[in-house]
Amino acid sequence: MFDEKIKATGQVSFVLTDENGNIKQQDSKNLVVDPGLAFIASRMVGTTSAVMSHMAIGTGTTAAADAQTALVTESARVALTSSTVVTTT
Repeated sequence: MFDEKIKATGQVSFVLTDENGNIKQQDSKNLVVDPGLAFIASRMVGTTSAVMSHMAIGTGTTAAADAQTALVTESARVALTSSTVVTTT
């Protein structure tokens, strides 16, 4: 029996525009928590899990942890209405 953990990484890109039209982009690494890894695994073996429907960001100062299931201080949530698959080599 194998006991391995999926090694998934997340990255979020924010593009901000100020009142003068100046654009600032910030890229940030994002932790994929255990429930997210379980979701990925479930989608690999079938479609028992529903398609991901929302994404949220938070402003909390509590450190991210693998077992988290919710943001500590959620500040925004949006519905996911489309997706783009990006492949790398």
